[in-house]
Amino acid sequence: MRINVGAICIDEANRFVRINGHSIETTTAEFELLFYLARHAGEILTRDRIYKGIRSIAWDGLERSIDLRIVRLRRKLGESGKQPKIIKTIRGEGYLLVADP
Repeated sequence: MRINVGAICIDEANRFVRINGHSIETTTAEFELLFYLARHAGEILTRDRIYKGIRSIAWDGLERSIDLRIVRLRRKLGESGKQPKIIKTIRGEGYLLVADP
């Protein structure tokens, strides 16, 4: 399956990510998170929903690996940490991959 969201192209079968035609390297965990966000682009996803969707387990409320992966993905996508335009934090709710950044 291939998903295009704005300038991002994610190919699940070949496990590659491109932004504006340039390949970016991701870890397996980062790829899975980005692919999940892309499948639900335009939706606010809670950490619990992300955990259940990626790992099939409930979020324990303390674990912060999703947050760290988001930070790394933003950096790799060339986003500013202060005002991200592709992966937004929705305070008190979760994360949103903007459908058309």
